[in-house]
Amino acid sequence: MQKFVIALLFSGVSLFAQLGAVQIVPVEIAVPFGTAAGKLVLHDGYAVFLDDEKPESSFAVARMDMTGFATEAGMMNALFKKNFRDRAGEKNRLSLRAVRPEDADTLQRWFSAPPTTPAVSNGTGAAKPGDTPIEFKLEVQQKKRFGKNQKGRLMLAGTQLIFESIDDPSSSRRWELKEIKSLENKNPYELRVEPFTGDDYRFEFVGTPIEAAQYKSLVDKVTAARVN
Repeated sequence: MQKFVIALLFSGVSLFAQLGAVQIVPVEIAVPFGTAAGKLVLHDGYAVFLDDEKPESSFAVARMDMTGFATEAGMMNALFKKNFRDRAGEKNRLSLRAVRPEDADTLQRWFSAPPTTPAVSNGTGAAKPGDTPIEFKLEVQQKKRFGKNQKGRLMLAGTQLIFESIDDPSSSRRWELKEIKSLENKNPYELRVEPFTGDDYRFEFVGTPIEAAQYKSLVDKVTAARVN
């Protein structure tokens, strides 16, 4: 990944046009005593930050390594299980905002999407992406104590339980299974997720309820994640 970033610094942003579906978003990332301006290049399961002032401080992150995402005070905050290096040094937390307000939704969608494996070469020069298997994906409403309920999708993908909000992307959440303290399923149309840190989420399934086998699989995987 680091070699890929270094190659980009010599080749320029135009190289991404050859990689398929790519989005380039001007952003500012948080660094000590201020922000650093640059471009965030979004492609499949990874993102590359190109630092405008210090290209040598550019870095890449994989969405499959992301363990948490939230929006606070206008900044988007993503946590990763693997460190990356920017101009401030080694870290595992990326805080950023879109320079253009209209790009905020693009960033929200990328960070809230299911985890994917970065594309790798198949030996012929073509990229071959591999998606993390999604065990289930169900339409839900997040039941809020105050305000309007949020429509979205709840999915179990790999080692993460993901809520993708349609109405308000900032309400989207992803939990590593080992971070879930308890689950409650009073009936097939309701599910409560309580993490060790942060607020609990209450969901109401819309149309298709969660099946007993799906709920059992989720519980078993959460239990196994804690043991491991």
